[in-house]
Amino acid sequence: MLSEHDVETRPAAAVTTSRRKVLELWLYPLLAVTLVIGWQTATVHVNYGGNWTALFCIGSRFPVPPQLTHEHAYVFPDSPGFDGQFYHLIAHDPVFSQGFSRYIDAPEYRYRRILVPALAFLFAGGDSRRVDWAYLVVCWMFIAMGTSWACRFAHMHQRPLWLGLLFLCLPAVLASIDRLVVDVALSALTVGFALYAARGPSWELYLILAVAALSRETGFLLLGGYGVSSALRGRWGAVLRCAVAALPALGWYGFVHANAEAFHPTEILAVVPFRHLIDAVMHPAIPSSANTLVRWLAGAAEALVLAGTLGSMMITAAWVIRRKHSPSAMIAAVFVLLCLLLGTSGPSDLFAHVFNYARIFTPLYLLLALQAVASGRVLFALPLACVAPRAAMQFGMQVLAIGQRLLG
Repeated sequence: MLSEHDVETRPAAAVTTSRRKVLELWLYPLLAVTLVIGWQTATVHVNYGGNWTALFCIGSRFPVPPQLTHEHAYVFPDSPGFDGQFYHLIAHDPVFSQGFSRYIDAPEYRYRRILVPALAFLFAGGDSRRVDWAYLVVCWMFIAMGTSWACRFAHMHQRPLWLGLLFLCLPAVLASIDRLVVDVALSALTVGFALYAARGPSWELYLILAVAALSRETGFLLLGGYGVSSALRGRWGAVLRCAVAALPALGWYGFVHANAEAFHPTEILAVVPFRHLIDAVMHPAIPSSANTLVRWLAGAAEALVLAGTLGSMMITAAWVIRRKHSPSAMIAAVFVLLCLLLGTSGPSDLFAHVFNYARIFTPLYLLLALQAVASGRVLFALPLACVAPRAAMQFGMQVLAIGQRLLG
């Protein structure tokens, strides 16, 4: 029998546990953002002379508009730079009012991914002098949101909340931390989708789907996958709401098409599927000055990426067969189709750098990892575990420079 003391103290203990969980749900996102800001501060001051614009990875082959010379942007010499440099320009000119589109490699292609640049412009109040910092804040905001949603997803399935910190290990998130690309937004929204889809249809779910399509084109795969899953379950109202959620992005795409030079990708069908990724395994993109050990490690890491990517397809196929009506399984299957398409007909430079292809496929690795959390089956987490080391290796030279500075 329970004593009066037991009856009185159990509710108090439950309240204490609940408060601790709430504290942790706030603590881990804050810790994630703190870690990111700390890393970026260290690498900017040690590797780039304190110039934060270096994080946009601006290359000398793409000139900076004269209107932005006051920023004194850090420019990497004899380099094409990376995608963040174009989203930086879009954040300064989101509606084609200043003509910055002519400084972008493929304006119609880049401007479709308006979510992060537009939020940066809005947060800066349209002030060009504040846009760069606002852009950083937006990226930090999505890191906090992604970590928070991941913690809540773990809590829903009675897993440790610290698993939410693994959001920082996603290739797309690592690329966004290092080069300020916009993919961190879709990664966070994918976690949010998994969380709210598990709870059932809600306005939050459809808002996430609508916003995901504005983050980048692959956000439409969330909409399509959820729509197909709903149709298979006979939920035609949900299919209609998915169609409505797509309207903002479709409207924006129409506006971009009317104001930017048309984008015509040139892609040639590969004779061997994933030939370019296989080439990357055989010839890893590392400096020729690197020693033999580093080259072997890079090659082994690339091989792991190939194994993880191919493995994710087989795992997803089995998942769909067993849970064909699951929204997350269906979306993973749609990303597998994208993976196959790009593996056979994607441009050759897509697989030249891990930050190119791994961030595109991040939602696939992520959905599988979330299924590992939900089901407790480690197999689903293996693709991400195979890909993450190669993405993390991109920080190697920066880490060495910071270590040398600390050691004097």
